[in-house]
Amino acid sequence: MYRDETALYVVAVLIDVTNEKENEQRLKAQSELQCRLSDSVPCGIVRYTVDDEPRVLFVNRTGCEIFGYADFAAYRAGTAGGKIVPIHDDDDELHAKTVAALKAGAAPIGFTYRFVRSDGSMGWIEGTSALERDIDGRTVVQSAFLDVSDRQQKRYEQDIHRYSMVLCSVYDEIVEFDGENKTYRSLYSSGRTLADRTMPMEEALKFWTDHLPEPDDRLRLRAAIDECLADDGASPIACTYRMAFEDRSCWYQSILLRVSESAVLCCSKDVTEHVSNEDRRIMMRVLDTMGKLPVGVGVFAKRDGEVRLRYANDRLSTMFGDGLPGAPDNPDWDAPLELSEEVKRLDQRCVDQEFIADGNELDVGLRAVRDNGEAIDVRIQGRVAREPDGELVLYAVVSDVTAELRDQRERSWQNERYRLLSEMTHKMSFDYDSDSDTVLLYMDRTGKGMEAQVIPHYLETLSETRGKIIHPGSMDDVRRMFQHARSGANEVSAEYQADYFGKGYAWYRANLFVAHDVAGVWHLVGLIENIDDEHDLRFRAENDATTGLSNHTATQDLVASALADASVRRHSVCVALDIDDFK
Repeated sequence: MYRDETALYVVAVLIDVTNEKENEQRLKAQSELQCRLSDSVPCGIVRYTVDDEPRVLFVNRTGCEIFGYADFAAYRAGTAGGKIVPIHDDDDELHAKTVAALKAGAAPIGFTYRFVRSDGSMGWIEGTSALERDIDGRTVVQSAFLDVSDRQQKRYEQDIHRYSMVLCSVYDEIVEFDGENKTYRSLYSSGRTLADRTMPMEEALKFWTDHLPEPDDRLRLRAAIDECLADDGASPIACTYRMAFEDRSCWYQSILLRVSESAVLCCSKDVTEHVSNEDRRIMMRVLDTMGKLPVGVGVFAKRDGEVRLRYANDRLSTMFGDGLPGAPDNPDWDAPLELSEEVKRLDQRCVDQEFIADGNELDVGLRAVRDNGEAIDVRIQGRVAREPDGELVLYAVVSDVTAELRDQRERSWQNERYRLLSEMTHKMSFDYDSDSDTVLLYMDRTGKGMEAQVIPHYLETLSETRGKIIHPGSMDDVRRMFQHARSGANEVSAEYQADYFGKGYAWYRANLFVAHDVAGVWHLVGLIENIDDEHDLRFRAENDATTGLSNHTATQDLVASALADASVRRHSVCVALDIDDFK
């Protein structure tokens, strides 16, 4: 368009688009014809792109009906924001593999998928998928499929019927839990007319668990059903529980097996006789084991002011002589006992301290008398537990500790003798056990009296652990003392420096004797005394105060001692020289 001095001119270019319009109308007509043809076929057809942004292009009328929609517009509205094709989540991986194979050049592929209808229910479709490209160059998957849900359901019902026919000869009751529809269906019940009865799952579970008296059984059974419904069903789950009815109580065992994507088959049978027999076998094994134990085992209950015997193994029955004190010759279950005065005092102490309570543990010592008049020391260890009938029962292990306590008393008295000896002599008592390499040392470290100090691995770790106590220059003298004892000496002694009290090194003398105990182990026992003052006086008496050397008398004694040794005298010469007339 332009304007000159007198007029406005419009210039137009006309292009002939007749062919393009005719092609567009032809394609549109072909598309409408294809849609009418697709709508007329008795199977579902869906076309969708599989490029970067997949979207559904077309679903025919049968396909919309299969998926639960009135038409394609309703389908697009119902699936907006979700999957373009309503395949079940569990089959997404299978669908993705099919598309990948088609994109890789595979020929049309058959499939069987689960799908989700618009109302949330699940169905099955079976068909074929092929890959093509449309006029715009987009990669499109076209699938033709049939609704085979009825066939799958019929096949499932047939399988369930076969399962039931086989299992009803083994189990007393067979039921089906449908996790998708939340229903319970009885397939078989021995002696009861409940077959093919369907009811809500929660209502059925409540009726079921109301007959389970144990809360733990209710929790375990419900957890097993939930686990089987949620799991992949690779293996069955077994659950044993006790059921209580008005006229009887029995044990049941249920086997839970996943038989489809949403259904669990529960097969139950009465195992009361089996459990009773197993309980008896276990009880016999337990009683046999209890009878072989080197300790007494007893079960006691207190009722109406009397202690009653519920069980006693052979060891407990004979621990006090020919039989358990106070028990009848042939004690019946729950027989009352005639308590000795010692046991009565123990029982009264437990009552006063309010000990008898669920979960409390008992660990006490008791002195009693055997039927031959000998004293016996026993240790009673046990736990109080509340039985199902509400009664408190003591499960106890009774050990004969007479010899053990006698040894302890003997060791205690031996230690007491060491302590008294140390107190009276103001010296340290020393006892070395060569078998355990252990030293028992009694010393007054705090000024409050003699205390025992146990030093394990004494010689093994002498340099490492005693290096700060025994002077390094005295370490060889201490070792030599033990070597002489090991070589057969009856008594040994040594003078050495040590810091036993953390106040600096002092001189000590150990006078020790070799003694053997009843087991043949040799001990090094004796006293260690502080000779610091004596050592100081002796040093001043034997050494010159000015030079610190040995004086004339001490020198003569040292020379005489050396010459008294024949081996030294044969190979030595003694010369005394006065080099400066000092003395």
